[in-house]
Amino acid sequence: MERAISAATAPITPTLGGTLTDFQQRFSATTDSSGLMYAATIAGQRALILLTFDEPSQSQDGQQHVAIIAVQVPGDALGAETWSQATADHIAQTFLPPTRSFSIS
Repeated sequence: MERAISAATAPITPTLGGTLTDFQQRFSATTDSSGLMYAATIAGQRALILLTFDEPSQSQDGQQHVAIIAVQVPGDALGAETWSQATADHIAQTFLPPTRSFSIS
């Protein structure tokens, strides 16, 4: 199931540094058996979200936290859908904690 979110309405979680539970609660079912891939509609664009976690031993609370979020056009839409730089920036901002911003240097 695909869920629509926006940077303006997204809760504090799921974001970079969040937990797997944050993503499970927001996006429900994963798109694969690993539990690390989610489908969503963000800023009006279909997106595939892939998560990578840190080691629990590196965390102050002993839990795994999201260390990398890769967001891309889903495989079935490659070539048919493209994102402008502004759309990609908006999508990236969705996954940052509210006190952070995205910039390219």
